Amino acid sequence: PDLPAAWLNRGALLLRLERLQEALDNNQHLAAVQPSWEHAQFNLGESLLALGHWKDAFAAYTRALALQPSMAKAHFGCGLALSMLKRFDEAQRAFTTAQSLDPSAYVQSLRDAAALSGGELHEFSPRVIYLLKESQRMNDCDWSHWQSLTAEFENLLAHAPNKTNALCERALLFHTYAL
Repeated sequence: PDLPAAWLNRGALLLRLERLQEALDNNQHLAAVQPSWEHAQFNLGESLLALGHWKDAFAAYTRALALQPSMAKAHFGCGLALSMLKRFDEAQRAFTTAQSLDPSAYVQSLRDAAALSGGELHEFSPRVIYLLKESQRMNDCDWSHWQSLTAEFENLLAHAPNKTNALCERALLFHTYAL
């Protein structure tokens, strides 16, 4: 159908069902036929983020924000994408903006992010998000980046802004090695 709301809902449902490529195809179509609808751009960002296309997800969320600057969930999505791009300061600003715009949506987004990363986020920072997502690849038996992730852990620990983050990141390192 050519009903934008139907395409939007279909894309969201496909994401929840983890039919990621179908969700992406759906949301790309929706964004193409409704380029001025912030929800179409947001859903596209969600699909791209779920597939690990960080730069493209960031671009889609940015388009959504150009259309609706007060969309807290799009700011949160930008924060997630920026975290995975290792642009930690920008990511933190995006999370702070999301929280100030809509505290309840921010809390729900935190819960959703925790569920997707396989646990609870006791320490929520862009670095922790990055490390959790990257260590999850090892949980999925993808060890191709083990050495680079180890170096990244060590680098992040060396430049930890405070002891809480350092302890949390050490725990993630332990978790990774204990697999």
